[in-house]
Amino acid sequence: MVRLLMPMMAGIALYAYPLYYLAWGLGAFCLLALVRTLGRQTPFGHRWQSGLLLSGLLLSFGYLIATYQDTRPLPAHFQHAVTEDAPLVLTGRIARITPTAKRLKAKLQLRAVQHAPGQMRKAEGALMAYFDIDHRSRRLKAGDLIVLKATVRELSPPLNPKEFDYRSYLARQRVYHQAFAEEWEVLGEEASLVAYAERFRQHCLGLLRKHLPTADEFAVGAALVLGYKAELTEEVESAYANTGAMHVLAVSGLHVGLVQVILMALLGRLPVRGKWWRYLRAALVVTGIWAFALITGASPSVLRAATMFTFVTLGQSLDRTTNIYNPLAASAFLLLCLDPLMLYQV
Repeated sequence: MVRLLMPMMAGIALYAYPLYYLAWGLGAFCLLALVRTLGRQTPFGHRWQSGLLLSGLLLSFGYLIATYQDTRPLPAHFQHAVTEDAPLVLTGRIARITPTAKRLKAKLQLRAVQHAPGQMRKAEGALMAYFDIDHRSRRLKAGDLIVLKATVRELSPPLNPKEFDYRSYLARQRVYHQAFAEEWEVLGEEASLVAYAERFRQHCLGLLRKHLPTADEFAVGAALVLGYKAELTEEVESAYANTGAMHVLAVSGLHVGLVQVILMALLGRLPVRGKWWRYLRAALVVTGIWAFALITGASPSVLRAATMFTFVTLGQSLDRTTNIYNPLAASAFLLLCLDPLMLYQV
């Protein structure tokens, strides 16, 4: 899987360059050449030829899936309706919401945009929306379908040399615009698995807030258990960073591994045996792993770990042992097929 992963990653990295027709040509040539080799016996010394063709096919595949997931060139993308300093009426679903120092920051997946007074059209794309913190905005949650009036602007580049490039960071999440909500209303809730997981996460945060007496204890507990870092103060973050323990606050492979070990141990104590139970136990463990991944926010590091431990659990149920780098590469391959720009997420 590592050998299959490397050319695909190279193709995604080339996505920034205008090589669309070259990628199509390379992919078509390699695919036809590989089809011609099917059923033929390849001499041992010539096996590198099919490997080279497969690498070329995967390189073009990585480039093309990254290109096709970019909706900006499509006529339905909302950026075609953006005008300088003119407010727009937008309808979208909150994919993720995070409190900041002064405002609530929400990633909004757009559904419609007003092209003319009273005329809404279907729209695609995502933007970062900011809401003033008040009693209404505090009730916003992931999955809410809202309509808002806001002036949409492109994200600004960094103003100083060597400054963190926030525009580039969001561009790798396919977010290129931001908007500060002037007026907004909640239309309803769009049911989804992620929305239910976020609701359960908020319930768990409420339990932690009830039983952890101080603000710092709650902030660290929420980060350790649920990957919720919004309540961490600069002092607490600096303390963990200065002692080299900041990674403990990031839900990733360690946490998912603990979930897998605990579930395997608990289910292993049940007085049930048989081949069918082995497969059922693996399915229950995988379900628990992905439930934990969704509840903790489904960050790239959690998705990577959840996918990897899914392969490990399935391998254990089949009595198959393998080098750990193989399921790691397999999880990366699968995740990059779903979201190629995850390549740039730590």
